[in-house]
Amino acid sequence: MNNYRNMMRRMRQYTAAVEKNYNRRAAELEKEADKKGSIFFDRYAAEVDRKIESERVRLGTQVQKDLIGMVETMRKNVSNRITKAPTSDMVNTLSLLRILDTVNPTEIKEYASQMADCPLAMQALSQIAEKHNIRIAVPNTEDMMRAVDVIEGNLANYIQNFRGTSDMSPSVKMLHDLYFQPEEYYTKTDAKSSETADAAFWKDIVMIGSPDMLDEGDGAGKAINVKYFFGSLDGLIDYIGTKTAGLEDKAKEDKINEILADCPGQYGAAYRNYVANGEKVPLLEEGEML
Repeated sequence: MNNYRNMMRRMRQYTAAVEKNYNRRAAELEKEADKKGSIFFDRYAAEVDRKIESERVRLGTQVQKDLIGMVETMRKNVSNRITKAPTSDMVNTLSLLRILDTVNPTEIKEYASQMADCPLAMQALSQIAEKHNIRIAVPNTEDMMRAVDVIEGNLANYIQNFRGTSDMSPSVKMLHDLYFQPEEYYTKTDAKSSETADAAFWKDIVMIGSPDMLDEGDGAGKAINVKYFFGSLDGLIDYIGTKTAGLEDKAKEDKINEILADCPGQYGAAYRNYVANGEKVPLLEEGEML
């Protein structure tokens, strides 16, 4: 589910950027704290708020631009799955099944597993099965398309209404707290990882099909990279510490290399620099894609 995972990663990146932007407010106001209560301070605070809101709008515009391409790709992949023609083997199998006097559930189950990636073939197999009083789950093509709409609608609502503050509507707070946190956050919860959170978002919010249908049908997503997102270098350091606890020497180094291989290149450079020199540098900046 690479396309879906990358979309969720981008939303975590966006969340961290908006929170970082809003958190600048307190520091900016502190610069003129001795003038509180004056007309000057009121005007200064209003200008600070204006700049923060302007930056939030810019962040929202950028993430929407990035997501448009992702959503278009997902819709194209779903459409390709829906219209995918059965192979000649599938056609031959369906033709033989139609003329058989008896077909048992075990046989239908086996053929269904072979045709699962072709909704049209599955519909034909379902019609054959019904004639023998057997029912199988068939992908609903309308629902498959609607899944993308559900994802897009929820993300659009979040982008429009998330301000980086603790004051959130129930729907935005749910998305923020459960699904759009950096990787290091999940290691301290029952979810354990963002992958579990992504699966929960699909199960609880989308509730249609599976994320695999958003990828290419053949060799799904093999040209797509999926990477971790951490809110800071400290988060990456803590995550590596958690995952390598109890490991020593080569086993520990292999695990570190495995984690860094699933991170953007700058993460690895920042981590190696920290290990060598004790210096902490920023990870990927806001808006920078994989």
